[in-house]
Amino acid sequence: MVVRAAERATVERLLRNHPREIEVEVRSGLAVVSLIGSPMRGEIGFAARVFACLAEEGINVLAIAQTASERNISVIVAGGQDAAAVRALHQGFVEGR
Repeated sequence: MVVRAAERATVERLLRNHPREIEVEVRSGLAVVSLIGSPMRGEIGFAARVFACLAEEGINVLAIAQTASERNISVIVAGGQDAAAVRALHQGFVEGR
């Protein structure tokens, strides 16, 4: 689960007070970068292209998620690498480099 920094304390409190024991890892300084569009739907190897674009720039993907509609794919990267990740994906998918 990803929450905004401003909501962190509220979410942590809710999880601590949950009736079932829940294991939680809280990490700060991360960013979510998403690609959105119908052309990725059903395209074999799309996630591999995402990873390749980011790997070429030395950007590590900490997590990846795709919606059931296959029209959105999001990656979690270190916060300091968010702008570089956006540039790398733009170059790879929009500019076709």
